[in-house]
Amino acid sequence: QERYAQEAKRWIKLVCSWDVNGTTSSTYHDDLGRWLLSSMSLAVDWIYDTLSDDELNEIRPVLLARGRELFRVQVQKLDQDPYNSHAVSSLTYLMRAALVLSDIPEAQQWLDFIARFFKDVYPPWGGDDGGWNEGINYWRFSMELALEAADMLREAGIADLYGKAWYRNTGYFQMYFQPSGVRYMNVFGDGSFGSGPGDSDYTHSIRLAAALNDPYLKWYAQKQSGSFSSPIFAYLFFYRYGDAYRALEQRLPEELPRSRAFYDVGWVAMHSNLANAADDVSLYFKSSPLGSASHSHGEQNSFTLTAWNTPLLISSGYYDYYGSPHHNQFTRQTRSKNTILVDGEGQQFNSIEAAGKISEFFTGPGYDFSVGQAAQAYSGRLDEFSREILYCVPDYFVVIDRLKAPKPVHYNWLLHTLAPPSLDEESQTLNLRHENVGLQVRFLQPTQLQSEITDRPLTSGDALTVFKANEVPPETAQPPQYHFAATTPEAATDEFFVTVLHPYRQSEPDLQFSGSYAGEAYQILATGTDRRDVTLLSLTDRATNLHGAGVAAQARMVSVSRQGGRLAKLLFKEGQEVTLADGGVLKTSHPVTMSIEYTSERVEMVAQIGHETSITLPMPQRPAHVLINGVNHVDYNWQSEQLTLLLPAGRAIVQVGL
Repeated sequence: QERYAQEAKRWIKLVCSWDVNGTTSSTYHDDLGRWLLSSMSLAVDWIYDTLSDDELNEIRPVLLARGRELFRVQVQKLDQDPYNSHAVSSLTYLMRAALVLSDIPEAQQWLDFIARFFKDVYPPWGGDDGGWNEGINYWRFSMELALEAADMLREAGIADLYGKAWYRNTGYFQMYFQPSGVRYMNVFGDGSFGSGPGDSDYTHSIRLAAALNDPYLKWYAQKQSGSFSSPIFAYLFFYRYGDAYRALEQRLPEELPRSRAFYDVGWVAMHSNLANAADDVSLYFKSSPLGSASHSHGEQNSFTLTAWNTPLLISSGYYDYYGSPHHNQFTRQTRSKNTILVDGEGQQFNSIEAAGKISEFFTGPGYDFSVGQAAQAYSGRLDEFSREILYCVPDYFVVIDRLKAPKPVHYNWLLHTLAPPSLDEESQTLNLRHENVGLQVRFLQPTQLQSEITDRPLTSGDALTVFKANEVPPETAQPPQYHFAATTPEAATDEFFVTVLHPYRQSEPDLQFSGSYAGEAYQILATGTDRRDVTLLSLTDRATNLHGAGVAAQARMVSVSRQGGRLAKLLFKEGQEVTLADGGVLKTSHPVTMSIEYTSERVEMVAQIGHETSITLPMPQRPAHVLINGVNHVDYNWQSEQLTLLLPAGRAIVQVGL
């Protein structure tokens, strides 16, 4: 209707009357100037056919001046500093102006710069796996601009960014770290603990599903309870993608891996049920090659834990505002994370050099594991900090830490919670209960630790007392958080931690844990009613002879679970042979990492193999069929309750019907 165009003109002319070098300039305020430029560019584009030549001659010089300033003050500097988050977000704001002014050579230069950055560099905080190192909260904000940029460049025929690996995969970053039905975010980075998905999450997921024609992302979008975050986004979505989206059939995530690693940002999501947060036990693990700069924290080799939609272990501290005393001195510091301090000192914060790395990841039937390396983040205080997390799905996690320092130090092992924990010092067990979900934390190794618990954000301490002094609360009153430290009482260069995390819903934990050294291995036992698990860890960084509790293996790690006396599942890391007390034998012709899960109707196996490999594994009865990577396989041998297969190099998924 004409009246809307006239009202838009009135606002546009009002902005044109303001001093482009005054208090609304990008030089004066890095947000206000770009917001005005972007909004005015959109308005001009939408009512362009109603503007006279005189009106355009009044408007275009203002857009050009404001665009020139934004390019000079923020965008152009990305050539030297691609990690400036505000400059990166300014690309989309300036693109809108550049498209409106595309007949002007200077504006075309902006557009060429922007298109090149998006094609060759974007995103600086992620990569081909689809991650966003600043966290889900800033992913939300950035995706609005990233998707609009991709749509504009596609519509203008300049570039199709949806062909880039990051665009294809970033919807899965959202899916794995905000699974369907989740009530709380419980991840990493500024603002990444708190309320669950909202309208912006729905908007991003439905736009990605449509732009990529991705049936899994459509399923995820349809499971969201929100609506479009803006009527403009809704209008543009249905204008651009409505028919194609309606024709796209959604697909359940059953064919997707249960867990996933995003190596580009060093984030790992381990799930028991990706499709339903209410029935999911999930642990998120971070060791990032992009360090602790911008909206990230000093949290390499840290983790969070959520069980049945209840956050149990959190990345603590509040994000009252960027750079506040509480934010800088507590929230961004390692002392507020579920990781390790050295003599009370943490990782360097606000530094891209304080980096970590996910060096290993595996997901298969019954088990996940991941290994992070974080020594680099400690500014020379550590020579080694290797953290391995083994998930015995869905019941418990084993956290294995190998540390080495250039001089004797005390190590401080940290946890942070929303509910007050209690410590049984005799058994070295920490217990907590939050929203009717319990967590048992069993410290198996070292056998002697001294502990402390506080509900105050204390920002200073020493080698033996982490939370000692200098409380720096957030700007406004917030619910309490609880901070726990377990410290080695004697200084040493090398240390080895083994800790079990066991979430449970009943009144008491249903599994009990113990640990001991067994020759060249460390042995972990988990026992419950009709349940016995044995995990053996090599004490070196290579495969070795592992013996304990009825299991013998040549491997770096082996885990065997028996339920009701029968073999239920087995994990085998970089090994070639496992022998069980009942005579069952697993042999491979080359080192393999694999897991197997047995039920009464089928056997499922996933193997990661460097070479074509022959595998012989326990098989209680003759197979009805064997599928390898979805293809029926007839070339196998079964005799004496043993099945022999030849598997191709790479990742092999084997399904055996019984």
